[in-house]
Amino acid sequence: MRAKKKPNQEGSALRQMLVLVLVLLGGFFVGAWYQSQLTLFADVGAAQLFGNMQADDARSGFRAVHPAAAPHAPEVPGTAPEREELEEREAQEAEEAQEAQEAQEAQKIQATDPQPPPPAPLAPAWAPAPAPAWKLRRSPLKIVPAPEPAHTALKLGVGCRHCCNDGLVNGPCFDVETCAAGVSGGTYAFVYAHVGNPGWPWLTFLDSLTAQIRLLEQSYGATADIVVLMPPENARELGCKQRRLMERYKIRVVEVPWTIPPGSWYPAAYWWPGKADGWCGPQDLMRLHALGLTDYDAVVFYDQDVELQKDMTAILRCAAKGHFLSASGGVGEPFNVGFFALRPDQRLLRAAEFFGGNVSFSVESGWGNCAFLPSGSKFVGAECGQGFFHTLFYKDCKEVRKALVAAGLRDEDGKARLPLTAAMVDRCIWNYQNDGDCGNPKFNCSVIRVHHKPTHKPENDRLCGKLKHHKGGWTGEKSAPFPEPEPIKMQKGSSSCENKCLDVGNNCVCNSPQPPPHHIKNVTVSGHPVHCQEEVKSPSGDRFGVRISGRAQLTITRLDAASCWCDDVTVECCVA
Repeated sequence: MRAKKKPNQEGSALRQMLVLVLVLLGGFFVGAWYQSQLTLFADVGAAQLFGNMQADDARSGFRAVHPAAAPHAPEVPGTAPEREELEEREAQEAEEAQEAQEAQEAQKIQATDPQPPPPAPLAPAWAPAPAPAWKLRRSPLKIVPAPEPAHTALKLGVGCRHCCNDGLVNGPCFDVETCAAGVSGGTYAFVYAHVGNPGWPWLTFLDSLTAQIRLLEQSYGATADIVVLMPPENARELGCKQRRLMERYKIRVVEVPWTIPPGSWYPAAYWWPGKADGWCGPQDLMRLHALGLTDYDAVVFYDQDVELQKDMTAILRCAAKGHFLSASGGVGEPFNVGFFALRPDQRLLRAAEFFGGNVSFSVESGWGNCAFLPSGSKFVGAECGQGFFHTLFYKDCKEVRKALVAAGLRDEDGKARLPLTAAMVDRCIWNYQNDGDCGNPKFNCSVIRVHHKPTHKPENDRLCGKLKHHKGGWTGEKSAPFPEPEPIKMQKGSSSCENKCLDVGNNCVCNSPQPPPHHIKNVTVSGHPVHCQEEVKSPSGDRFGVRISGRAQLTITRLDAASCWCDDVTVECCVA
């Protein structure tokens, strides 16, 4: 028998279906509401974040655009990092395109609107007078056979007795006049050397050199220059008077790179260059640069206190044939570095550099262990140029041979590549230094061609002096006083003026209570200074400022110290 359904069971099923429908509808509405809340939350967060960005941009000076105001951009596919990377790349490309466009516009503006020219540099208030351009004058050297002269100084026997040497023993001197016979023409140089800032007077025997230059030109058809070797730092300090002197005598300054050969030995215990009680190496060895003056057929070097009293041109004409000429000293030294002559060759200079850089000096054995012969021991100046030159040119020892080979002057087997003969001339005739062997009753001072010492008035009748101390001198008259430099006319702006050397002297009153202070000096000068050099140096290196303080007045102020000064100071001014 089938059982009947109860009414309460049917109602229960209906209620369950209704509940299920309500649950589904509730879930739908809840999801919609939740989605709307998420959208609202995103908008509020973005607005808050964008507001913070606007505040930051305002502080940094940038202007941002709100996303709502930006044009709609298509949705970028991909993940969030990929979208960010793509956006950064697009922003960078847009920025580069903007910069390129701005650069093109700037170029167009510059092309259509030319820029004004840069301002011209201001002309200096003062400039030294321009030195005339130095030009080498050449004359071809001619050597022809000639008869031997009959009456040379050597043949007449008017000089010393055996005061020359060959590096080993003393003996007779070389007849330089016979050697010079048949030589004419040629391009020569008289060479000086100067280390340190030059003072005044300077090169006081230039007139005697110019007399020899005229003799070479007129009697032998030659040309000659006056050359001064100087370190660059000293050449830059040539003062007004020195420059005027150089212009008057057409002096050629040759700047040299060293005063002692690179790597050379020096006595560290007593090296005070330029001082009388220090090592004489720099002032002696710097003259080695004369060996390389290959512009000339022959050069002769002299100390600055040498006076050329008569015709000495035979020295240059003989040296041009390939002889190294020198003389001994007046106090027993076998070589005097105040005079030598030769035909220059760069290989000789290289040999001197090699020798100096590879040997040392000792008081027992000299330079490179080559000893002191013909002296029995160390002589005056042996540790300086007198020993160095005598060893290099008159000694045949191991270290000298090595230097000659290294410089290309000899083959390895000792054969000479440069015909060069070292000889000595009579010092009483060609380099007089006090009496020595010359002080005999028969010696006549009139036979002297070149006078070196004494520089002061002779103390007795046995000594021969400079021409100014002779009763008659070479020409029968006393030597003229040393000439002052002549002014040079210059144009400064619209006014005409002359470039002059003005002596402002010293200020050696160091404890005066009267104004101005002792490091300042007011000087009245002749004429009206228009322009002056702004700074000068004294021979001892003191620095001074120069100011035009009145129509005819200069004010000199010592700059390196608030102190007096005792050296005379010269200022160059253009004076109207």
